[in-house]
Amino acid sequence: MSLIIQNEDGGWGLHIEGHSTMFGSALSYICLRLLGESPEDGEDMAVFKGRKWILDHGGLVSIPSWGKFWVSVLGLYEWSGCNPFPPEFWLVPLCSPIHPGKMLCYCRLVYMPMSYLYGKRFVGPITGLIRTLREELYNEPYHKVNWNAARNTVAKEDLYYPHPLVQDMTWGFIHHFMEPLLTRWPFSKLRNKALGVAMEHIHYEDENSKYLCIGCVEKVLCLMACWVEDPNSDACKKHLARLQDYYWIAEDGLKMQTFGCQTWDAVFAIQAIMSSNLCDEYGPTLRKAHEFLKASQTCVTRYKRTLVVTSRQCIGTSQKVHGPSQLKIMDGKFLIALLKDSR
Repeated sequence: MSLIIQNEDGGWGLHIEGHSTMFGSALSYICLRLLGESPEDGEDMAVFKGRKWILDHGGLVSIPSWGKFWVSVLGLYEWSGCNPFPPEFWLVPLCSPIHPGKMLCYCRLVYMPMSYLYGKRFVGPITGLIRTLREELYNEPYHKVNWNAARNTVAKEDLYYPHPLVQDMTWGFIHHFMEPLLTRWPFSKLRNKALGVAMEHIHYEDENSKYLCIGCVEKVLCLMACWVEDPNSDACKKHLARLQDYYWIAEDGLKMQTFGCQTWDAVFAIQAIMSSNLCDEYGPTLRKAHEFLKASQTCVTRYKRTLVVTSRQCIGTSQKVHGPSQLKIMDGKFLIALLKDSR
């Protein structure tokens, strides 16, 4: 699939129609190599061209923050070259404006497992292939890379909004002063407590969504966090069982959809039918869809009050409609009412 959507300049974009970026190019190249492609494989040496694009644009040090996270987990980059993802933010009072509970759900649920893996400094096995990729993806020997400078190095193709000075100063303070403290006793106790709280939130989100999570990115990150905590745990096994909800086979191979939620897909399909004035023609289909949406509304009557940060709206609520995503629920509830009127 990656070879099919490669751009003419040798790189890959953030999406199939996008211009080449370091994020898309580096991760696509790494995936191809991990899947068995050699550095010269592909039609017209496509893999070689991809590597050339990466090196011509600064090498792997120029990948943006999310990319730095992924390649750090793989062992192709050092955690010291990442701006911090401190799990201690989960310990600040809920009333604080910097508490992760104030974030948009997608940001919060990505930061949650990222902060756990960062706090653990988890790195996968350093295999021969990983060592080879370290040699292929940098313009200088791996052991000579200035990781501190790499923290804020981003390719211009990926730099949509440059950091303001105050942000760089904040990350620098946390990186140079707070992180060394939090990894040493007695402050390491605070780090361990923060990791425990972050993991509680991860488990809460997993159980709340029946291990589907809010989207494919969060799904994979939460799965990784559960695996790092205990690869033999029930949580990890339940996560693996639900990966199939995201997979689908297209004419050009296996793909992973953004949301593994049938409600999400059904809602848009219903809206399309109703907007096309085809209600009479597709009456039986819409009636079945109506029953499906009603059955998909999950009623939760009890919440863990210690985990209210994940769902603040749950405080003091005896009964509330809840499901894979509030956006999907609002669409579902709206369409249920609409379908009732159309019957």
